[in-house]
Amino acid sequence: PPRSTLFPYTTLFRSVSLNGYAWYRSKVAPVAPGMEGDFLKEQIKLAHQHDLEVHGYFCLAGNAWYQCQNREETSVIDRRKAIPLTTKYLDYFCKMIEEAVRENELNGILIDWFEEIEPIWIPAEKKLYSEITGKEFPGKPLVEDSLDLKYDWFGELSAPRFLPEEEIIQFRRAATINAWKKISTVVRSVNPSCKLWLNVPFHEPEE
Repeated sequence: PPRSTLFPYTTLFRSVSLNGYAWYRSKVAPVAPGMEGDFLKEQIKLAHQHDLEVHGYFCLAGNAWYQCQNREETSVIDRRKAIPLTTKYLDYFCKMIEEAVRENELNGILIDWFEEIEPIWIPAEKKLYSEITGKEFPGKPLVEDSLDLKYDWFGELSAPRFLPEEEIIQFRRAATINAWKKISTVVRSVNPSCKLWLNVPFHEPEE
């Protein structure tokens, strides 16, 4: 069928995956072990020869390599295979995505897992709360009991209940919006025509 100007044929290639490794010759992120040549750049060249747009895949709330290098943003009790959107991490992510857009002829970017994860209030999350809200994080738990968090992959995890559920939702929303503003500003500064796609998880309400 004829190509649509609104929805042209596209292809998606991993740029930086959940494991944190880049599929291009990055100077910011570690390069995928064993990669020969410049995989992403070569695939972009082939795709453009066939009139295909190329969108690079990035995973925002998941980066195993970064977590291993920055233990202060995780903890031994944190069973989540995800990462909070701290200022330090966002600065790293923005440098990584800026480089990818600048060094490769990407037509767009797909950012997966675009959300602030449910907090268990490790120190990095408490600091982020103060930065986002301008409020001091509560010094004591709200109630004596704990909040049971369910994770399908790793079972249940208990964490102190510091804030009402509505305030937690507001914090997560504000942190996600903060991430969007930073990332979109960086991408637009490099390539104003670069398309941005977000994969934002849908959360079913509890019964």
